[in-house]
Amino acid sequence: MSTRSPLVNATLFSDYRLAGYYDEMFDDDAEPRDAYRGLFSGVASLGSDVFTRKTDLAGACYLNEGITFSHHGREHPFPFDLLPRLIRADDACAKLRAQQHLRCLRTLNQCALELRAWVVRCLSHALVRALSSSNQLLNRRTCGRTSASLRKLA
Repeated sequence: MSTRSPLVNATLFSDYRLAGYYDEMFDDDAEPRDAYRGLFSGVASLGSDVFTRKTDLAGACYLNEGITFSHHGREHPFPFDLLPRLIRADDACAKLRAQQHLRCLRTLNQCALELRAWVVRCLSHALVRALSSSNQLLNRRTCGRTSASLRKLA
């Protein structure tokens, strides 16, 4: 691979290294791909500290809105990439990857909805059992008493 251009070296991406795999944003010469040139020039002036602050702000917003997952008992914001994945209109492979990604997200969303419904059913059944047990206990306590004697208890 060739060395990076001065434009790439002076940006947020100065420490970013291609490791011999396909990269959506950079070509094999470490130059921004055509579809990413506009995005790249828009973030070229950002330093890593500014980008980190913006990423932290996005994470805090997700955390405050409850867009989270739990790991080892802690809530974490759902991962979010501030740099969007861009797709050229003529890139059939990218379209296919995007469709697969969308299918995956829809499946994940469906699983989350089904899990939520299952949790609601479980909690509903537990609540019904608890109320039923409470009613049975109340029936045992009031068994054999007349309504007049029950009014005196109240």
